[in-house]
Order: sequence, then C-alpha cells, then structure tokens
Amino acid sequence: MVRMPSEPELFIKLGQPSQHASIGITWANTRPHTMIVGVKERSIAWVAGLVPGMLLCGAKMHGERCFEVLDGSETPELDVPGTFPRILVLECTYKECKREMLELSSKIRQRSQSYKSEVKTRLGGATEAAVLVETQRKVAEEWQMQI
Repeated sequence: MVRMPSEPELFIKLGQPSQHASIGITWANTRPHTMIVGVKERSIAWVAGLVPGMLLCGAKMHGERCFEVLDGSETPELDVPGTFPRILVLECTYKECKREMLELSSKIRQRSQSYKSEVKTRLGGATEAAVLVETQRKVAEEWQMQI
C-alpha cells in the first residue's frame, strides 16, 4: 500500500544559477507527473537533496507567500524566465523513496548546511541565492573528489 501523507514532509531550497542550467530531474511519464523518477548525480537537484521517489507537491520563488499547488496532471516547469541566481522552494513528500535514497538526501542536505556559514563568510555581502548556489556547487565538487 502506498503511503499518502496529507501534508508536505519536506521543504527543499533549490539554488538556480541561470535559466539554462540543467536542474537534472527526470519526471514520471504517467500520473502523477510530479513524481521524481531520476536525478542526475551532482546536478542542481541532487545537491539540493532531491532523490527518486519524491513527489513534488508545490513550488514557489523564495520570498513569495504562497506555493503553487501541483496536482500531478502536468510535468513541472522549474526553469521559467526570471531573475537569476534565484531560489525555488519546493514542497515534497517522500511518497515512494527507498530507505537508501532517504539517507542520501539527508546526508547531502546536512553537508550543504555544514558549508553554508563558510561560504557566506567567504562571499561577504552576497545574496542568499548566490550563497545557496555556491554552497551547492561546493557539495557537488566535494562529491566528485570522493569518487
């Protein structure tokens, strides 16, 4: 039986450096189209902590009040034009995540948090979006060196 939580279980901030930077998510071909079925390793989505099995319930630009509710009928468009770098805040559930994917997501998000203050200090008066993008780049770079 598939677990259907009534509320989002996780909020993830995704730093986008530009409109043309690949986010790295493969969406489901069938309903719900907001189900993540693949995430490219060391992509923007991966370093934010998104993993296969997560279901995207809503999205908003950082600083906006309300989430755009996603019902799963269409594939999400996360690379719409606007100001970059920027932060997208995603509401997710762990719908069909396997245990090892949950652990990977948690580990990546913890690593990102551990670098945040160091990056913030190094970048000085940079915007929150620039700090997040650089923090996520550092996590991806570190993971590359471990392989």
